[in-house]
Amino acid sequence: MLPASIMLEALGQLAVLFLLEGQVGEAGKVVDHRTIFFTSCEGVRCHRVCKPGDVLSLSIKPKRLKSPLATFEGQIRVGQEKAAIAEEITLTFAFAEEVVQPATQAQPVDAVAPAAKAAVNS
Repeated sequence: MLPASIMLEALGQLAVLFLLEGQVGEAGKVVDHRTIFFTSCEGVRCHRVCKPGDVLSLSIKPKRLKSPLATFEGQIRVGQEKAAIAEEITLTFAFAEEVVQPATQAQPVDAVAPAAKAAVNS
C-alpha cells in the first residue's frame, strides 16, 4: 500500500516542477531552484487505498502565484477513481536573475555556401 504522505509528496514535487518550468515570473527573472520549499498542505482527503501496480495520474492547478508564495490544488486518480485530493499545497520560492546566453556572432561572408556567395556577387 502507498502511504498518503508519499502521494502528497508527489503532488508537491509536481508543483515544484510547475515553478521550474517558467510558468511563474517577472521579465528577466526565473524561479531559483535552491529557494523552493514546502510550506503547508490543507484540506487533504484520501478516497482510495493505492496498491502496487496501480497507475497514478497526478494533476495540479495553480490557485495563486505571487512571490514569495505559490498555492496549488491537486488530485491523484487511479483510472477514473479519486485516490486523494489536496485543496491547498503551498510552496515558498524566490526569484533569481535570468542568465542570458551570449548571442552567436554572424558568420563571415567567406563562410557562406558557394551558391549563396555567387548570388551575392551577381
